[in-house]
Amino acid sequence: MAPAGADRGPPAPVEHRHPDGGGEPFDPRADGAPTEHRRDRGGTPAPGAGSGAADDAPLPTKPGPVPTTPAPPQGGSGTFTLVAADGAGGGLAPIVSGRSAPGSPVVLSVGGIGYSVDASPEGVWSSDLSTLDLPAGTYEVSARPSASGWSPEVLTAGFVVAVPGMSARLSPSAAQAGGPGEANVSISGLPSREVCVILGPGVYQRFALDASGAASGTVPLTDSNRSAVSFRYCSGSRFGAIASSPVR
Repeated sequence: MAPAGADRGPPAPVEHRHPDGGGEPFDPRADGAPTEHRRDRGGTPAPGAGSGAADDAPLPTKPGPVPTTPAPPQGGSGTFTLVAADGAGGGLAPIVSGRSAPGSPVVLSVGGIGYSVDASPEGVWSSDLSTLDLPAGTYEVSARPSASGWSPEVLTAGFVVAVPGMSARLSPSAAQAGGPGEANVSISGLPSREVCVILGPGVYQRFALDASGAASGTVPLTDSNRSAVSFRYCSGSRFGAIASSPVR
């Protein structure tokens, strides 16, 4: 054994042979020599590894959390809203709607009538004020949430309920016959709206107003409406305030 510190000289050359043990020794650095590329345990290319796409591609990273803004749960904080729409330009009381705590009651008040509606599981609430049969006039609807943690202020929205105009005259043929007969009516009101003449409980004759807000025609009379004809704005199954015109 050489003493410590002695010059050992250059290391002995190492022969490289083919895996099958045959053939002449070869230099792995020579062109055409097989080269094996591996990754070390840390996932980085081993020294001398090639630059192929698969080897140099960055390792996948775990995506971070995606921020979400779900609707506030009942009792959580949130913003209460109120919107009035579908009032048919004043012909009908509007549909009011908004957002509140999911499943919580919303207290409404309009024209001296107070009631509550429940918000849906998604936190949406609505109420059709035309179902209250409000008379013609100017109104303000107020709404407030009853869920803790939501904005406690009372929100309001104003609206107008109007009625069309009508003149009704007994037709000459009905006057001569002496029976209830029919009346010739002339209607004026909001352009392109619809007016329903009340013929009986839940029975209507509909007139579509033109672009100038006018319509005319005849309506049958009965003993109960011989002296006056009642009518209101309407839209599908929604109805406005009731008005009446004497039959002359």
